[in-house]
Amino acid sequence: MAPSQESINQLRYQLAASRAGLTRATSVLGASLDVPGRVRQEVAAHPLKWAMVAIVGGVVASRVLPVALRLVQTAASRRLVGTVVATLAPLAVRAGVNALAARRPDLLEAFVGGAAPASAQPPPSPSFGG
Repeated sequence: MAPSQESINQLRYQLAASRAGLTRATSVLGASLDVPGRVRQEVAAHPLKWAMVAIVGGVVASRVLPVALRLVQTAASRRLVGTVVATLAPLAVRAGVNALAARRPDLLEAFVGGAAPASAQPPPSPSFGG
């Protein structure tokens, strides 16, 4: 006995509802796993707060890093840590300022007193792996 048209339509409806549910669940999961996107939204929504966090973090790091470097016994380790910090700190500051300038040129103008460069773009995200 062949299935009736009504049961076939009911199965089609259930299939469409299941697909819609899976699509919604997938988009919610994707949004929750998009950490860089959420960070970008948070920084764009509250740039002053994140600028203050960066400043406080820099002050704390300037107090903690010398103590940590004194704790490192060997000169080679001290040079390595110093080189890494000296290399990464300016890059992090530059990336933060560029990102802020790209998103809020008016805010940067208020701090610097001049117009932000039109070419201010956030640096490309590093890609790890293949």
